[in-house]
Amino acid sequence: MNMYEIMEALREDIEVPDIVQTKADEALEQIRKVCAEKQAAGGKGMKMNRKGKKKLVVCIAAAILVIGGTCIAATYQGISRSTEKEMKISEEQKKQIESQAAEKEAAEKEAAEKKAAEIETVEPEEIKQENDALVTFPNVSATDKGVTITLQDCIVDNYTVRMSLRIDGYQLPEAPEGAEFCSPELIFGLDAGDGIMSRVPGVMSGGFYNGDYTDEFGKFVKDETVKNCQFTDGSMEYNIRIDYGTKGAYLNQPMRLEILGFGYSTEKAGDVYTDLEGNWVLEWTLEGTDEIYEADIEDGTVGDTGAVLTHVELSPVSLRALIDYPRQEYEEEIEGGGTHTTWEMPPQPCGVKLADGTSHYFVWLGGGSARYVETDVCEIISGGSQILDVGQVEYILFMKDYPEDGKFTDDDFYFVKIR
Repeated sequence: MNMYEIMEALREDIEVPDIVQTKADEALEQIRKVCAEKQAAGGKGMKMNRKGKKKLVVCIAAAILVIGGTCIAATYQGISRSTEKEMKISEEQKKQIESQAAEKEAAEKEAAEKKAAEIETVEPEEIKQENDALVTFPNVSATDKGVTITLQDCIVDNYTVRMSLRIDGYQLPEAPEGAEFCSPELIFGLDAGDGIMSRVPGVMSGGFYNGDYTDEFGKFVKDETVKNCQFTDGSMEYNIRIDYGTKGAYLNQPMRLEILGFGYSTEKAGDVYTDLEGNWVLEWTLEGTDEIYEADIEDGTVGDTGAVLTHVELSPVSLRALIDYPRQEYEEEIEGGGTHTTWEMPPQPCGVKLADGTSHYFVWLGGGSARYVETDVCEIISGGSQILDVGQVEYILFMKDYPEDGKFTDDDFYFVKIR
């Protein structure tokens, strides 16, 4: 059972929008087409052709670019509700994260005051320590057309960036007759072409938080307080994730997020239409942590699968793994007729076991990237669904069996020791 099949099985008890499960390569192809037509057409109400299911889609068109700049400071709102749910952040972790943010803010304020008074000083040790905090609260904001977008929290480690946007003041458009509402699409990576801005590399995905999150066993459940992606106060939260294959590529980089508008699609040929255009620009620095555990694995045999885990790089919310797995080619049928040659992917890491004996079965649920970097060596990079204490991870878990009742135990996984 591959990771997509696992995700499908874990979702079986609730209705989940198909777009949430869209593969990254399909999204990238769709994005290229949308961006090209947007640039060619221009103007409010332009039609942007897209392929996919014919459902009503509320989407954000955005350009995410690496560049310096300034932005309006927003009121501190604490950790976002979607981040708290989706990353399984406990009350204890939440208090610790927000306490770190408050201490850092106070230390930075004190340093700024000393500098303004022309007192010779060095950066306090507290600031250096908190600059390495995994979760930060940029709280920059932009308002246009009566809609305010706030970057509420941001998580950055060696291979993953996760950010949560709070959106206030946007009213969802009424669904045309026969259309069905589902999660949004993210249009990203538009190049300004002026030689200053550049596209952010990596595999990117995004969507409004629709109330879905996983429990400790990886089973999808729903927060019923979220209706059609809106909280009871009318706000919405939009999450963006970027996974990139170069270690530390995003750490301490200036970032610019330019949001161009909101739109929807109808059943008619799956066309996307602009609902509201505007100019929301958020600029900040991607602070985070470079904490990592890296090791070559002496005996990384994954049960009887024929796969061998040879190298692992484990960060608080991301994983890079190299797996030896003889390439097995086969012919795959193409929709509409014909076939093309592809190959089986190796079993993918899905969980961890900690030094205290606790197992977390579904830390990684797809996304990221999986590619052969050598003839029989596959590289897997994936962001996680919870924050790990890297120093406590002793085993990486791989799926062995899928129990009929969906109640997983350690017997349903292969355990590969990494330290």
